Amino acid sequence: MQKLIGLALFVLSFFVQSSLGTLAASAIGTVGLVMLLFAFLGPKARRDTAKEAVCPNCAEIIMADAKRCRYCNTNL
Repeated sequence: MQKLIGLALFVLSFFVQSSLGTLAASAIGTVGLVMLLFAFLGPKARRDTAKEAVCPNCAEIIMADAKRCRYCNTNL
């Protein structure tokens, strides 16, 4: 979603230049460009699936080295 908004603001800055002026267009373009950079280069939220397992009783995702499921309290 952030990529779409950033791209829309960046493209919008080219059309705004004639009606609002150069300063407003450059500000909108800069905000759009910064949003695009953060969307593509920002930190990625990923889970480490190698350290996860599925509880055999309730099928919730738990830590692979867990001794007890935190959802259903089953001993593993």
